[in-house]
Amino acid sequence: MSTTKNGKGKEYVDPILIKEGFFTDEKDYVQTMDKMFEGLVEWKSNDGFYVLEKLDEAVSCLVGPGSQPKRLLHAVTYLTLLESELKSENIPTELADELRDFIKEMTSVPAKGNQGRIRATIDTLDEQAVDRAAKKIRCFHRAIENVLKRS
Repeated sequence: MSTTKNGKGKEYVDPILIKEGFFTDEKDYVQTMDKMFEGLVEWKSNDGFYVLEKLDEAVSCLVGPGSQPKRLLHAVTYLTLLESELKSENIPTELADELRDFIKEMTSVPAKGNQGRIRATIDTLDEQAVDRAAKKIRCFHRAIENVLKRS
């Protein structure tokens, strides 16, 4: 989810999401997320939920302040945490392969200086390619969410 923990461990909604008009207030955010994740506790795959959680965090990175390439960098960083979780018992093999290929593509340029592979790769992309990559992350999120709802 797009909540984070403050220094006292209490969860709160990132005010940028409200300021940018994605939600009217914290109550609207909570209701939207509850509706979005309705029936979540009934999902059979905890590992599949982890995949969805990381994709949700990646999608959350794509909105808010900063340039689109910088937001994409943060989103892809979350996706790299998924590589070991992309198993056929968690999500369909074809979808796992597509996501794995996307991660490989977004880390394909060797690191340069103090830049990592993700940053080096994103620096080679034009505006349209950055936009396509961001939209692809959202599509992965929707696809996996739909698969898990059906399981």
